[in-house]
Amino acid sequence: MKPVETPPAIMKKPSGCMLLQASKTGVQAYVRETQPNLAQYPRPCVIDMRLPSWDMSPITVVVFMLNVAKRQQFTYQYWINAASMPGVRLLSKLSSERQMTVHFVTDHVERTLRTSNVVKHQARELLHKLSSKRSTCTEAELVEAQKRINTLYPTTWRMWQAMQHDGRG
Repeated sequence: MKPVETPPAIMKKPSGCMLLQASKTGVQAYVRETQPNLAQYPRPCVIDMRLPSWDMSPITVVVFMLNVAKRQQFTYQYWINAASMPGVRLLSKLSSERQMTVHFVTDHVERTLRTSNVVKHQARELLHKLSSKRSTCTEAELVEAQKRINTLYPTTWRMWQAMQHDGRG
């Protein structure tokens, strides 16, 4: 397997953060972790994902969520600005790829897993909905919307559970 070039942006993040990128080879998720946490990951790992969205007129807020081994401490999120070109490209890749790659990173990529892209259809529906909206979203508007959502779901795990219960994402 070809060595993975780790994006510098994820190296600056603390443990528990995730970065999602569209690349020529598909969708890449980079999860920043610690060695002790990685040691707790089972082999094989079960990876699940969700793509909930909220229509908070005039913007639509989207978050990509990833859970490893159905464990609370291994639940990650990445907010997508669906009104920006990078966000639309990412959603477009998510809507077309059958699989995605998840990289677990400490000081370098420690473990890489391929998994089915179970949010493909949701991403496609979201792109369709967004194409009729044609709105823009400033970074400040996105941050404010994220704060409002975070008051409903103060932790990533609470959001994960709520999305499962509500059948969203």
